[in-house]
Amino acid sequence: MTTNQYLLRDSVAFDKRTPDIVGDAGITPGDWVEQFKERAAVTWLRGSEPVIAQRLQGVNPVVVRVRSSARTRLIDSSWRVRLKGRNNLALSIVSLMPDQRDFYIEITCQAGVSSG
Repeated sequence: MTTNQYLLRDSVAFDKRTPDIVGDAGITPGDWVEQFKERAAVTWLRGSEPVIAQRLQGVNPVVVRVRSSARTRLIDSSWRVRLKGRNNLALSIVSLMPDQRDFYIEITCQAGVSSG
């Protein structure tokens, strides 16, 4: 399969956290606010020794692939991904990497890690 033929069958949303709130009780993390939705190819990783070790700890690695665009290039690791067709499961973003031709962005995420 060439890099421009991924099947984007899943629907995901990208959320960004609002600034923290400083008050008398201390610092309260800001709320997650949806920035936009995209079609994506979601791949749950399994099989390699590090992946199996993570899964034993309750962390499931996931790769979310989206088309590269002006808005998807704004995403960074402080954001989160929500899987729209899977009860809005929130994924913590670990890293982002564009493909060699800048058609897609491959987002490595983790399910099972608290994203606040």
